[in-house]
Amino acid sequence: MLRNIQLLIFDIDGTLVNSTDVIWNAFNTVLQTHGCEVVNKEFVSLHMGMPLREMFRELFLEHANEEFFTTLVEEYVQVYTKIKIQHTTLQPYVREILEYFAQKKKLAIATTAYTSAAQYLLNEFHLRHYFDVVYGADKVTHAKPDPEIIQKILNECSVTSKQAVMIGDMTLDVLAGKAAGTHTIAVTTGTHSRAILEQAQPEYIIDSLKEITHIITE
Repeated sequence: MLRNIQLLIFDIDGTLVNSTDVIWNAFNTVLQTHGCEVVNKEFVSLHMGMPLREMFRELFLEHANEEFFTTLVEEYVQVYTKIKIQHTTLQPYVREILEYFAQKKKLAIATTAYTSAAQYLLNEFHLRHYFDVVYGADKVTHAKPDPEIIQKILNECSVTSKQAVMIGDMTLDVLAGKAAGTHTIAVTTGTHSRAILEQAQPEYIIDSLKEITHIITE
């Protein structure tokens, strides 16, 4: 059980929403625009959570300059914004969990997506009002698993690391939380299996967000 928790920090993709299909579609749309070969869903699943620039670099675009990578990322954000709601669904119990904890704790978002994309998604699902802080990769110099984004959220919310818990579906969420000194909860609703999540050694691994109410006490 975790006691004296004042702040819950959530990842979005794979944690609060199921968005693998929309990320895959947007990624391939951009690649096709530039005459590049499309990628399979497995590639996206394995690399979800990685900054977009690094995902593009992982392909056969190593020769491209930074200006080209910036163009790819900007085009991706435009495509993603247009199609994401119709291909994205909430994970089970999200609204109930947020409603429950928002009355008792501070809530925040730490995502490797752009802040604007995260804000848009939260607004479309009418979830934005639950969160005190929303931070995306554009708010930091180093994305997760670097702890910078979590450290900034802790500072803005005036909460110590031991009063906070990072909740995410990937090892990078767990590693970022541990590096920042927060408690960590991994959820198996995303692309990383329980076996993969165990390698990062989170304090808890759960199969549904509803289990958080049994972990975090008043």
